[in-house]
Amino acid sequence: EFRRVLFRSVTDDLNSPVTLNGNLTISGGPFIIHPSKSLLVIGNLANNLTEGLQIKSDATGTGSIIGNTISGTGTGKIERYIPGWSSNTNGWHFLSSPVLNQPIAPDFTDPVASNYDFYKWDEPSMTWLNQKVSGNNITSFNNGEGYLVAYAIPSVKHFSGILNTSDVAFTDLSYTSVNPDFYGWHLLGNPFSSAIYWNDGNWGLNHVAGIVKVLNSGGTYTDVGPGGILPSMNGFLVQVTDASNTIIIPKSSRVIGNGTDWYKKTTADSNKLLMTVSSADDSSYVQCVIMFDSHSTSAYDPANDSHFLAGIQGTPRFFSILNDATSLSTNTLPPLPENKTIKLGFVKGASGDYTFTEIGRAHV
Repeated sequence: EFRRVLFRSVTDDLNSPVTLNGNLTISGGPFIIHPSKSLLVIGNLANNLTEGLQIKSDATGTGSIIGNTISGTGTGKIERYIPGWSSNTNGWHFLSSPVLNQPIAPDFTDPVASNYDFYKWDEPSMTWLNQKVSGNNITSFNNGEGYLVAYAIPSVKHFSGILNTSDVAFTDLSYTSVNPDFYGWHLLGNPFSSAIYWNDGNWGLNHVAGIVKVLNSGGTYTDVGPGGILPSMNGFLVQVTDASNTIIIPKSSRVIGNGTDWYKKTTADSNKLLMTVSSADDSSYVQCVIMFDSHSTSAYDPANDSHFLAGIQGTPRFFSILNDATSLSTNTLPPLPENKTIKLGFVKGASGDYTFTEIGRAHV
């Protein structure tokens, strides 16, 4: 059981993550996990208090927790700090809920409609559906789905309810977009109160591409490959490759201690060539990845490549071009012979000048 020093919170004076090789019972008051702190409960987490478990978030990071099992009638209150909107290309975020049946209003809306934006992606019509339109019927977060949000000022939002601790499954997501560039793309989300590994061997994937996309601070998408981190409360774009498909987001892929960032940062990779085009006038940027793998081909491989998707309006476009004119944000090739040419494409955004940088092994 937890010793007295740990009984009420995981705080700044403790190393993180904290692992409890036993059970945790919350009684007599809330148990608090402070920003950037993490707790792994190997045994059962019993909570019979309303908002008995509280996870804090601020500009420095977000707390996280994994319970092997969670019992009791109590609820949790989980915070998510969201930076404010500052321009057309800066201030948008992918968001998902770690609790069941979370209402969108009032905490994720605003009485002044112009102070926030909240959208859900619709693959068949390739349209961002606006939550403010009552006919779209976007009233609650759906478990395992992601949303696109922006808020006029920085704020701490709250999820309150029963934490999700079960696998989340999707079957036969649509593959019907009227535009081939958008075939099969769906905005899903991490449904847990901790980060998860993407496509680490535990996911149930059938007719699903091996690379997902997360929205980065440049208003474009960062590709996340197998084994990459998807933070808690972070949405991600996944592409199905056939109308018959399955995606199971597994609780077994949860990982503790990665609750800070909205999107993944990778370490150097000797098989990766990362290229970035950055605006000289605003914060927008776009990246293209070339990788090398003996199991890949020069054509599009769903397991190792990712189709290019344009980011927020006004951001630049930068991609690799295959012989059949397919545009890729990640292009994985077999080992190259000498003097091999790789065709790239670039389309400027709202900015007038751009810088081409970070050629080589670098951070995403």
